[in-house]
Amino acid sequence: ISGRDLTSVEPGETDIAEFTIEIGEPLPPEPDGAGENTEEHVVSPPVAGMAPEVPSRDPQEIPPAKEAAAGPDAEAVQKARYRLEAGGQASEVRRVAMGRVDSAVSALRQIPGDDRADAVHTARKDMKKVRAVLSLVRGEIGKQAYNREKAVFRDAARLLSETRDAEVLAATLASVMDDYPDEAPPVEGLVADLDARRDSVGADAGESLEDTIAQVAEEIEDGGRRVADWPLEDSGWSIFEPGLKRSYRRGRSALAEIEKQTGAGSAPDPGKVHAFRKRVKELWYELRLFRDAWPEGMKGPVRESSRLADLLGDYNDLSVLLDEIEGQTAAEDYSVLIETIESRQAGILADGLPTARRLYAEEPEAFTARIGAYWSA
Repeated sequence: ISGRDLTSVEPGETDIAEFTIEIGEPLPPEPDGAGENTEEHVVSPPVAGMAPEVPSRDPQEIPPAKEAAAGPDAEAVQKARYRLEAGGQASEVRRVAMGRVDSAVSALRQIPGDDRADAVHTARKDMKKVRAVLSLVRGEIGKQAYNREKAVFRDAARLLSETRDAEVLAATLASVMDDYPDEAPPVEGLVADLDARRDSVGADAGESLEDTIAQVAEEIEDGGRRVADWPLEDSGWSIFEPGLKRSYRRGRSALAEIEKQTGAGSAPDPGKVHAFRKRVKELWYELRLFRDAWPEGMKGPVRESSRLADLLGDYNDLSVLLDEIEGQTAAEDYSVLIETIESRQAGILADGLPTARRLYAEEPEAFTARIGAYWSA
């Protein structure tokens, strides 16, 4: 903004100022969708054969040109960006890891009481990102250091998610009821039971939430102090190659296990779907770190791994709900409800498996070499 500023005026007085506003590239609109991943997409045009991307306004996704004009907080935004930039690989890894540590600790310590749920959600996402960074440099820092640091950030995230199962059960059942036939046997007893359990667990957790948040913030901060000591060297792409190749290979193997079962006409084992989802999500977080290497080339894999992780997460939530129903001793008839859930799971697989096959179509060596070529170009 340039021009003459407005002067101070008294009540009843007026003043006129002339100024010019220079508008850069607009930020994308807020996404309409829900879910853990939607706020973390970047805007891109549709890629042939792939679903259109969900836009967002995550400050971490603002390109450098926008950050430069963001004002006094631009340096802090740049420091916190969840993207690796070309240059000193070791310093970049530490910057990204510390950016997520600082974000999590700040969210947990500087929040009013009403915003705790959002703060916990932010901190849990940040811990997943730190673990993805660790996974990428596992070969560089060594197995012992990797296991130690991963355990710290994993356990901290788990302390923040004690109420998740009860919340997910109730929310998943509510979503399934949208497809439940009106003429089917009523299941109000199950709905009431899961709602009551969610409320009870939430109330119990609320009593000690402040202590838990304080404990987790301290543990995350302690882990952050060791980031500077991670044994990293600026060794070019080789600092990342073993970790990315391992993640991709594990995802490919997990997909093969699912394909083996579905190819035989059986529904896949829920545990195998859950394992595959973890591999996909790990790859998604890792690929996001390399988006600046070639934004156009990375958009498709980043977007589709995110979407696939969401689909598999929905599948897993439905599996947990099925386990809960099978453990019920009430006299209600759940046969139609079980059929409704299994039908939804079949639809998820029909939607997600083609994407999974494309995402993991390459041999690990070829995939890693391609991403490395983007990075080194």
